[in-house]
Amino acid sequence: MTDADAPKAPTHPSAQSIARSAALVIGILAFAKMFSLVEKKVALDRFGISLAWDTYTVANQIPEQLFNLLAGGALAYAFIPIFGDLLAHDDREGAWKLASNTLNTIFLTVLVISVIVFLASAAASYVTGTCINVDGGTSGVL
Repeated sequence: MTDADAPKAPTHPSAQSIARSAALVIGILAFAKMFSLVEKKVALDRFGISLAWDTYTVANQIPEQLFNLLAGGALAYAFIPIFGDLLAHDDREGAWKLASNTLNTIFLTVLVISVIVFLASAAASYVTGTCINVDGGTSGVL
């Protein structure tokens, strides 16, 4: 094994790099919270304080928790360590290929699920001209 083939020692990030990364994460989280506040304001303007608002809030809790557990957990425990390890070993191309594949997979999965849910909704009849009833067979309409 020659010196050129020897694995490079991982470089340790500087304090400035860590501070910049932390500031970026804090900024993104702050933006997400501000966006959430705008979302709540729009929803409250639409529904007001009523039974409809309570129904929306309760119905939104399960998908929100599933997203936080699955997406947040998967990214925290699977993607980030592998991505960081690739960057630490100076494999920038492999790291960004992993990021691209991960984001594309998530996007396509959400797109397919969204299309299926849309086609099962009553709003799909405006686009397709037909409505697929998802009611467990209780209606007589096909």
